[in-house]
Order: sequence, then structure tokens, then C-alpha cells
Amino acid sequence: DEVEEDVKLMKSLFRSQSKDKYKTKADVLRSIWAELPKYLGKPVPPVDEELLADMEQIPAVQEGEFRHNWGIADKLYKSEAID
Repeated sequence: DEVEEDVKLMKSLFRSQSKDKYKTKADVLRSIWAELPKYLGKPVPPVDEELLADMEQIPAVQEGEFRHNWGIADKLYKSEAID
């Protein structure tokens, strides 16, 4: 089933997260920028140093977002309030 394949792909993406691989958003951007020419088939211009300097101040992993259970859990439960 196509939906199940998409679910497995998304779960594998979330489970592959690593706190140690990227410390800042700039590290993430550099990694993406290095891969981009492979998919575009042409070289890309260098990343703006000012932008990288700003992104160095932002951690790559935000508190509460790392390996969030909505991305990796096999089952999710919904609570309902009964009045």
C-alpha cells in the first residue's frame, strides 16, 4: 500500500535524526548545499557568509523537536475529555 510505504519512509527519516551530527542550522545548510549540485546537475553559488554567521547562533535541534513521538511512534493514542 502506497500510504504504508510513505509512513515507513517518514518514520525512518525521523528515527535517523542525530544530535551529534549537526550542532547548528549553519551545519545543516552546509550539508544540504554540498549535496545540491548532485541533484541539480550544475554547480551552485556559495552560501552567503553573513547568513551562515547568523545561522551559527541557532541550534540545529530545538528543544522538544528531537525524535518527536509523532514521527517515530508505532502507535499514537488520543485522549478525550469526558464532561
